[in-house]
Amino acid sequence: MKKLVITGIAVFLLVIFIISLVNANIGLAPGKLHFDLNPGIQNCQNIVVSSSDYSGTLKVRDIWTDKQKEYNTNHYNKTAAGLGMQISYTKQIDNFNGQQEVEVCLTANNLGNYTGDLIFTPGSDTNIVVEVGAWLFVNVSETPAATESQAASPVNEEQQNEEANNVNAAAETAGITGAAVGTNSNSTNNNTNLIWIVAAIVVIGIVVLVGYKLLKRKARWQKYGY
Repeated sequence: MKKLVITGIAVFLLVIFIISLVNANIGLAPGKLHFDLNPGIQNCQNIVVSSSDYSGTLKVRDIWTDKQKEYNTNHYNKTAAGLGMQISYTKQIDNFNGQQEVEVCLTANNLGNYTGDLIFTPGSDTNIVVEVGAWLFVNVSETPAATESQAASPVNEEQQNEEANNVNAAAETAGITGAAVGTNSNSTNNNTNLIWIVAAIVVIGIVVLVGYKLLKRKARWQKYGY
């Protein structure tokens, strides 16, 4: 009986630990960067990574497509070098705790429009991976680049909503979840709800089993006196 109770408590604590990992919330500000570039001229911008409930290692990688308004990252099969761009940033953040600024620098050689995603992946000893990404919108032309790329042109509310919906659909399709600026966390919430259901089933099962054991012991006592 004692072993059963200890096992039940251990399983419940394990489920709570897993839930805390799933709920790890990492935010990016801004959630997207716009680079208006002239060929051969480098432009650098910053992303602030923050979290109130995750600390540890963050791995960073970038993926690309040469298609405009392509939000399904499963179709991002290009590299920056393959598109004639040089990108630099910190590839791994060690001992992340609370907040850190990441500088992203881009140089492009070929005219055109490109879309990328800068993905941050928490390090973990478990199989649970919650990723969050910032969109990289690149326009390379011979026209003078804006002094501040992020202030290139105002975006109205309708456009913002459309872009947010596209981002949400892309994250859900590609399995990239998290709390990036401009996205929601429906996928994470669904996973959390499922884990809570499993935890409830485990607890109910343990209670029923313990109750059955107690009733069986009581019946034996009444019948045999031991």
